Amino acid sequence: TIATLGQSLQVGWNQVSSSPPTPSSNTSMWNTGTNSWSTVVGDANIVFCNTMAELLQEDIRLVCAAVGGSALCPQSVNQLTPLNYWLTGQSGSPYYNFLQQLNNFGPPDLVLWNHGQQDYSDTTGSAYQTGLIQLYTGFLTACGKTAAQLPMVVFVSGAYAGSNTYATQIRQVQIDACSTPG
Repeated sequence: TIATLGQSLQVGWNQVSSSPPTPSSNTSMWNTGTNSWSTVVGDANIVFCNTMAELLQEDIRLVCAAVGGSALCPQSVNQLTPLNYWLTGQSGSPYYNFLQQLNNFGPPDLVLWNHGQQDYSDTTGSAYQTGLIQLYTGFLTACGKTAAQLPMVVFVSGAYAGSNTYATQIRQVQIDACSTPG
């Protein structure tokens, strides 16, 4: 079971083209509407799941919990959606919603974190790093797993055309997280 978390960069994996790839029969995706496993949708999700199933020779279950426009840290939250950040467990936040789903499908075996741009303007690199560690520690505790049992892969955010005061710092934190054992 692989959980994909983050913001719009990860949500983009759900986009469906006019000619999507065919999902492998040994892949499935969590459907929050029915609280059950169903066919994988989204071109990138399908390609990712099919590839992982082939490489690992295992069934792959995907949980998509990313939320567009979500921040990691509270200082970067959009004031119109004050709970749309990952470092709060308040009802309605992305983290809270993920934990509610977790009760239905069980702990994942891998977390993919694809996030960063929402925090570019208001979160320093050190604050983002502290937040990322806090988030990961919370996932481990909630899942009852160790870092060896539940790795988290951090994607490096892309460039952003708007005001991006801390973009370089945050991308460096993500690069460092990608290259740090454990």
